[in-house]
Amino acid sequence: MLPALAGPMSGMFAQQQAIDVIAANLANVNTTGYRARHVEFHDLLQQHLPLGASSGRAVDEPLGGAGRSSGLLDLLTAGVRVGAIAHSFEPGRVIEDADPYHLAIEGEGFFVVQTVDGGAAYTRDGSFKLDSIGRLVTANGDVVLPETRIPADATDIRIDDAGLVMARLVAEDGTEFDVVVGEVQLARFVNPHGLAALGGNLFSATDASGDPIVGYSASDGLGRIRAGALETSNVDIAEQMTAMLIGQRAYGLSARVLQSLDEMLGLANNLRR
Repeated sequence: MLPALAGPMSGMFAQQQAIDVIAANLANVNTTGYRARHVEFHDLLQQHLPLGASSGRAVDEPLGGAGRSSGLLDLLTAGVRVGAIAHSFEPGRVIEDADPYHLAIEGEGFFVVQTVDGGAAYTRDGSFKLDSIGRLVTANGDVVLPETRIPADATDIRIDDAGLVMARLVAEDGTEFDVVVGEVQLARFVNPHGLAALGGNLFSATDASGDPIVGYSASDGLGRIRAGALETSNVDIAEQMTAMLIGQRAYGLSARVLQSLDEMLGLANNLRR
């Protein structure tokens, strides 16, 4: 491929990726606990050329009355690429739904869950439920840690803002009493942007994120658990639509540059002596 075509083609490809990310954000605007993503662009270094070579002038040819040193270099770039697709961990809006198993985090932190392969994962999606053996699990069936088992004869279940799971039981004499049957812990990271996305609103720890700091609601810098509520996605529709318009305009401009280069190459190819 001709070097002149690399720049606009890379621009079109990068902007297409950016638009795909925006489309995914908009598709998940109503997904509980969804973290919006954004694209970070990096320029591509193509080669080093002696100063003046890129413009067709001799290296030591004066420019504006000033001499140019042949020891200097021009840096030519071959376009742009997507350097990273990062997540935004700004909090979403918390809405109440009165479901006793639903939880939201007001502030920093993640719920800790155990995936089907036995590993630990982290999520802001608190739409929990009970499985067939009374464990608190996510909508996908991942067990909330530390594991909680609700007695089968419990008549009332509630989770307080400290994360304590309370169950109401009935004694042999018919009296009712409340007992703590479990707790919900939170985790935070020094660098949450270093977390790796697993899909399904789950993240895993990496060397970049650091080890999780596990604690309880409203302690050690962690947010407060809010029972009977869910956190919505943090997707800003107006911001995403603006970014989409910018991406479409940039894509169109790159396409026009590519078309102009193609026409120029066609004219040069048809030149006759």
